[in-house]
Amino acid sequence: MATRQKPPKPGTVTRGRDIPEIVEYNKPSFWKYFWIILLAGIILFTLGYGVWRLMGGSFKPQPVGDCADAAKRGVVLDPVTANPTDFTAQLKYADFEYGCREFAGSITNYSKAVQVAGQPNATISKADRLKAQLGLGFSYFYNQNTKEAQTELKKYLDEEPDNTLALYVYGYALKADDPAKAIEQWQKVIKLAPSGDNLAVQSQKAIDETKTK
Repeated sequence: MATRQKPPKPGTVTRGRDIPEIVEYNKPSFWKYFWIILLAGIILFTLGYGVWRLMGGSFKPQPVGDCADAAKRGVVLDPVTANPTDFTAQLKYADFEYGCREFAGSITNYSKAVQVAGQPNATISKADRLKAQLGLGFSYFYNQNTKEAQTELKKYLDEEPDNTLALYVYGYALKADDPAKAIEQWQKVIKLAPSGDNLAVQSQKAIDETKTK
């Protein structure tokens, strides 16, 4: 079974109203491919706004051209090269890689940022530390490292248990290994999210699909 997924941007907002459904399918026919491609286009448009909302209105996904532009990459990479222990520089570069869907790279740099933030003498704010932690969990998930995603998202949720987006993705990270526990996460989303919230709707669909398998 394959899963088409578009990652949300890491952040600390507790609601993810505009995150669309994770769509699963089996050996699609030509027309199913057509609808999948069409749906992917809708998802890309929707997530542009969803990501922006998730980051408090300050973040926009990296334009494709920026990802291939050495000069623009250098703007965020050079500070990391100059000072590998600079938390802010590591976080910015990890965000850039995440926005470019370079998850192996974002895993490396979110990990470094988390390590720096965890030092005894670190002065990193809790919000920034948790942003790096959540980015690490999401990066592992979208890089198909579900075991690692479970570990890192659990660490985040231990401190921010009401983040519905984190709970939603955590559920999918658990789905193959522990369907019952995955359902628990989606049930939490439904309980926490406002009535009619898109993330709650998608969580209920995930529950229904998991129970029928």
